[in-house]
Amino acid sequence: WRAMEAERAGKLVLRGTLRSADGGQAVKGAQVQLVALGVAGPPLREATSLRDGSWGVAVAAGRAWTVRVEKEGFAPGRRRIGAQGILEEHLRLLPVSVRAPFEAEAAAATAAASFGRFEDPASGARFLVPTCDLLKSGLAFSGPAIFEAAVVDVSSWISLSTAPLLVGRTIGGMRQPLQTVGIIYTRVVDASDGKQLQFRVGSRGIEVALPSTAPLPLTAPSLWRYGDAAGEWQQLDCPLMVNGGELRPPDPFREAAEARAAQERQEESRHLVRENEAAAGAIQAARRAMAAQRSEIDEEVCTCGFQGRQAIMAQVRKNYPQLRLADPPKRIFAETETDEKGCVRLLYPYFTLPDIESSADRASRHPDVVVSHHLAAACGLLDPGGDEHPDTPQPSRRRTPQRLRAVARRAQPHLEHVVAWMLERTRAVRADTGETLHDVEPNLLRLCVLERLVS
Repeated sequence: WRAMEAERAGKLVLRGTLRSADGGQAVKGAQVQLVALGVAGPPLREATSLRDGSWGVAVAAGRAWTVRVEKEGFAPGRRRIGAQGILEEHLRLLPVSVRAPFEAEAAAATAAASFGRFEDPASGARFLVPTCDLLKSGLAFSGPAIFEAAVVDVSSWISLSTAPLLVGRTIGGMRQPLQTVGIIYTRVVDASDGKQLQFRVGSRGIEVALPSTAPLPLTAPSLWRYGDAAGEWQQLDCPLMVNGGELRPPDPFREAAEARAAQERQEESRHLVRENEAAAGAIQAARRAMAAQRSEIDEEVCTCGFQGRQAIMAQVRKNYPQLRLADPPKRIFAETETDEKGCVRLLYPYFTLPDIESSADRASRHPDVVVSHHLAAACGLLDPGGDEHPDTPQPSRRRTPQRLRAVARRAQPHLEHVVAWMLERTRAVRADTGETLHDVEPNLLRLCVLERLVS
């Protein structure tokens, strides 16, 4: 055992099987190549799958690799890996569903462009291939050629597993996971020797019409191509039509602006987390001090604010009907203060009825208590199934235009109060230090508040 461990140390031993995605039959005679990621040149290791589809290669560990699988009659397989020790990779290959011969013409031999039209019966995908734009070894090609295509069924995890990992790099250089509505493999080869043909610069390339029932992503879809050298998908600046309308091509400047905005939101979130942690630390320290103080006199008290909120807010709703929907966070009632003798005490005591009455009066003027009522009232009015007054007869709660206008009029003062509360607490800070910035246009802060309120 130790001898085997010593032999495998610093090595990557890859082994696995190859099976067809259509039926699961073993694929015999496929060429399995191990290529260093990002390095041009021939493969470092090669193997041929055996009768049962098994294969294996070994190489020195310490870098990322791409496993490439080639077999006539199948779309090529790609898998990106990187580790050491023994890894098993069980791959599935997608059978070619379109294999059609056609006659390629040299560009100079025809005055008008000609196209070959092909279709995949299973998926309904249609292909338009220019027959006069082909090159072989950099020279114009004419003669018998073969068009091959395979369509991944993105609704089937077995078919989808045949595609490379859905991670790509955008035109702007950002690496991100991908959501796909369709994946297609195409290739044009010389019928005489099977060598792959290319399209000349400036050619329209292959046009594809693909029916898809996959859900569209939240962002506008675009075309991507798998790059063997990089081992990842690469976004293309090519026209794409969805449901008969051409989409706007990817914009790297817009992408950069969105990335900066996302980074600013992350910095804002981190700053808020630091502020909340500092506030929570202060509350916890006051709780511990008050608990220690109460333990000396053998008196128990809730220091989390839960019992205080229950007792005080019930009195608030009773004494102040205009705050009947108020439901503030319990941290308000966990706040403490230090008296002239240095003793820590609750800012909102609730031990006796006079304490509760006094605390309820004080809480009714707390901005967070007041805004919690307005927020609940606005949510109740604007919620499609809600209402500020649940006992309203059902027919009058139908969302007619007149009803919507009435709801808007009733919700407006609540929303105005929420906006005023947000504006009072909004400030601009430096993302790196958290220092408050004072030379900021006030209207910019108002816009930020409105944007947050809408979203």
